[in-house]
Amino acid sequence: MSIKKGFDKVAKDYDIERKRLIPCFDDFYGASLELISSQKDDKIKVLDLGA
Repeated sequence: MSIKKGFDKVAKDYDIERKRLIPCFDDFYGASLELISSQKDDKIKVLDLGA
């Protein structure tokens, strides 16, 4: 099996599983968004440390 096929096989269920395994998923990520103070047209820089 190729890496792409392996990834595609599990990718569709990834978000569903994360929400099931992390009970406070929405609160956790929602808090991050609330900390960003910006207006709709503001340019911001984001460093994504998740992998």
